[in-house]
Amino acid sequence: MTGYTLEECLKIDIFKFLTPESGMKVKQILEEELIFEQKGAPPGRIRIIEVTAYHKNGSIIWLELLPSFLRDEKGKPIGIVVVARDISDRKKTERLTAGHINELELLLKISTALRKANNIDEILPIFIDETLRLFNSEAGLVLLYNPKR
Repeated sequence: MTGYTLEECLKIDIFKFLTPESGMKVKQILEEELIFEQKGAPPGRIRIIEVTAYHKNGSIIWLELLPSFLRDEKGKPIGIVVVARDISDRKKTERLTAGHINELELLLKISTALRKANNIDEILPIFIDETLRLFNSEAGLVLLYNPKR
């Protein structure tokens, strides 16, 4: 998943393995969890953390972390165990799906507006504005051609 062997993973500081933004996120969540512990929160809570980390080859991957406190015989936290799984494919699918949903919403707007329009003068501004939004463009050109003219 990360390109590192188990032995290498055990030697790497997790905060060097995570991207800086994810490292800060994990530190903040761990601090929150320690505060919950001090306030008497029940043990066994599950908190899922989505982070970005560096693969051994230098690329960035998405991971889902499930941290759990290691506890002594009195139930007091003495360490942390983290289970991680690669969610890079899921994140890519989510991004693609969000893009497709955005495209479909814009096409629906164009379609609805076109059905309400009575003539070409009403249709063109709507078509141009929504098409520019669809392609995330600031300018565009529509050429009308009538071979009978």
